[in-house]
Amino acid sequence: MRSGRLVLVGLLALTIISVGCSTTRQARNVEKSGFLGDYSQLVEGKGDEAQLIYVDNSANFSKYDAVMIDSVTIWRSKTNSKISTEDQQMLTDYLYKAIHDQLSKNFRIADRPGPGVLRIRAAVTEAVGANVIGNAVTSIVPQARAL
Repeated sequence: MRSGRLVLVGLLALTIISVGCSTTRQARNVEKSGFLGDYSQLVEGKGDEAQLIYVDNSANFSKYDAVMIDSVTIWRSKTNSKISTEDQQMLTDYLYKAIHDQLSKNFRIADRPGPGVLRIRAAVTEAVGANVIGNAVTSIVPQARAL
């Protein structure tokens, strides 16, 4: 009887873990926000890559010893303007800090362009507000994701 309960608890734990650690899905299509200006050189990514990518195999990144990080911007359509100004600022600040923290591990951070300085531009495109009620439920009860 006791081993049956142990097996049941083990299966329940495995179910909770597998539902709680479900993977995210990639968007099926990408709307061009205008951030890049020219999208003609992007190609479809494969596997776990981003949906659209650009790779320059002839680039010589070893010549750069510093990076200059531009302010992160938000590009959104007129139909998607429900995010408050405070949340937009928090989002752009968070992304800038994440980029800064990761790049500063291997590069000097520059405050102006110059020889050996790679310039980084980043943007959030089509940001949408979270479904707070839905997110609270799935954060508290992982099994709700299965529903």
